[in-house]
Amino acid sequence: MKKLVCALLAVMLCCTATFAMAEEAERSTRQSKNSMVDWSGLVTESHSGVRDVRSLFSLRLTEAQLGFLAGINLQVFELDESGSYALVSMMPEIDIDGTTLSSEYVHRALFIVDPEGNPISPGLPYTVLDNGEFSVQVALIAHDENGEELYRDLGVMHFVMSNEEGNLQVTEILGFNDLQGSFLQRYTLNLADYDTLEIIRELRTPTEFSGGTLNSWNEWPLTSETVYTCRLSEAEGMMMLHDVIDHSRLYAAFAIRDYQNYYYLSSLIALNAGGLTDGGLQLTTYDDLDMLLLDNAQLSIRENGANTTALLTMDVQNIFGQEVAVRIENVCFEGDATDLTAMLYGFGENYGLVDQETQRLVLSVPADVLLAHPLLTGITFDLVLVDPVDETVELGRVPVTFSLHQDFSFMQG
Repeated sequence: MKKLVCALLAVMLCCTATFAMAEEAERSTRQSKNSMVDWSGLVTESHSGVRDVRSLFSLRLTEAQLGFLAGINLQVFELDESGSYALVSMMPEIDIDGTTLSSEYVHRALFIVDPEGNPISPGLPYTVLDNGEFSVQVALIAHDENGEELYRDLGVMHFVMSNEEGNLQVTEILGFNDLQGSFLQRYTLNLADYDTLEIIRELRTPTEFSGGTLNSWNEWPLTSETVYTCRLSEAEGMMMLHDVIDHSRLYAAFAIRDYQNYYYLSSLIALNAGGLTDGGLQLTTYDDLDMLLLDNAQLSIRENGANTTALLTMDVQNIFGQEVAVRIENVCFEGDATDLTAMLYGFGENYGLVDQETQRLVLSVPADVLLAHPLLTGITFDLVLVDPVDETVELGRVPVTFSLHQDFSFMQG
């Protein structure tokens, strides 16, 4: 498995008219995407669900798409009560295995906190840099003794975690140069010169590019933006906290830039594939063959407007005695073959499941498959054990048959 750290896809917050104009120009440029490669149908997959403090996601590209890929990162969003999304995190470190790209979210979010370390803001947008540091765009403000604003500067703050509790140490603050329209390392700001910092949190509504592929975050219509204030003079601060945001509100997708400088986003997938309604799935024919044990199988509906799908999920335990990756293939609904497939990875040295490790397999089932079988009574598939170093090497195969009674006729209306 090769590892690639790709360039960041910058997300500019509209703090001033300068940023608003830059974003509008960017959006105008992207309105008519005429890429030499077809980027439709980019589907984000989650192979291991939520385990410990990380979630693994992957994206399968065609050879043509991979050859035309100029930049990529994983983005995590929080679904707001209004139905819009806020950007939570961007991570540039991507693993590449053939044409499959994967990355992980470690369940940390950036918050403004009170002097006791309690969050007083929602999760705020941050970026993981190539060197492992974090960055966030801020406005820094100084006030006089009467609370009147003296001056403010825009900056990009770089910081590291100073301990496992999530306390932060600032490494540098890059100031914004109006003449060059960018943040410059030679133009740095001193946090001690300010008493307040502000971070903008935007809410945007997703728009589709083609075939399930979404337009990039900056192209989504802006629903609202809120400024969150950190009063440094009152001992407020910022922390990176684990698992504060409800997983059911978090979604992930891969942001892509191609060589023509067009931007795309793969489909949104929920961070937590569990917690869905049980569809009454029952295991009927299955022999572990001293390879795999299955548990907690579900077929569940994911409501997403016109893109309603189902998720076939199950816990898979490796009892093969060595590290393996697992592929689901030969998936049939009522005996009708499909080309649906997914990979399951784990925490092994080569990203496979180590012996006795359990991970949750997630297979997304498109609406057209469900519509073809409004009353579904049987699903069959093979679970294939493969070498995690070379996934073309098959180590074993476990045939599985599920019986159920699931009515999907409501989708035809």
